[in-house]
Amino acid sequence: KVKRIYDKVDDDINDVPNLKLLLYSIKAGDVYAKRGDKVKAVDFYIESLRLYQLVAGEDSIESSAIYHKLGNIYHEVKLYDVSMDSFRRCLVTRKMARLGDDNTEVDITLRDKAAVHESRRDILF
Repeated sequence: KVKRIYDKVDDDINDVPNLKLLLYSIKAGDVYAKRGDKVKAVDFYIESLRLYQLVAGEDSIESSAIYHKLGNIYHEVKLYDVSMDSFRRCLVTRKMARLGDDNTEVDITLRDKAAVHESRRDILF
């Protein structure tokens, strides 16, 4: 299925270096996350972050969605500190893009970050 996704990516984007590979990495990460293969999903999401830096620059708004996905995966596998860091990077990136605090995506990230905080708290008590 991952190979089919790669083949479906529009040929028009071949003019932009690394863009086809970037889109493939994101979709492959999504496929592996849905299958429950968290390790492969994380590998592809990290690769997509590296490619976002090449295509759109450091901490582009586009990378915030990947940080959010990573935060959720790390939360699921109980890597709470890493999860919190991913959500923090997501929020910083979104605020740098001036999305503001009254944006739905920011609200979802804050909610998910609070859930990680609560999970961490449950371990301590």
